[in-house]
Amino acid sequence: MVKLIAIVTVFLCLFGTGISQESDAPPVSGLADAFLAKKGVDGRAGEPAADFLVTDIPIFCVVRLSSPGVATVRLDFIAANVPGVTRETKVVSLRYVTKEAEDRV
Repeated sequence: MVKLIAIVTVFLCLFGTGISQESDAPPVSGLADAFLAKKGVDGRAGEPAADFLVTDIPIFCVVRLSSPGVATVRLDFIAANVPGVTRETKVVSLRYVTKEAEDRV
């Protein structure tokens, strides 16, 4: 079995504030939590996980904001230790804009 190990960088940009937050730094007031998860029994994101197998499809990145509102969240999935993939290769990149009542991506 091969384990897929990756680093996810989460950037949070609140409209009108110019704040940009990377997950390794201390959180700003807009970011409450961010974690990776495997698929749960209901097909949605399950509990937080640290290790993934190549058969773990999909892998979810869950971002919770401290309060609902419009925010731009950019997610970069970067390879850390994956056989056959160059270290620090950006595997997936996603940008999502929340709606007024959303506090979770």
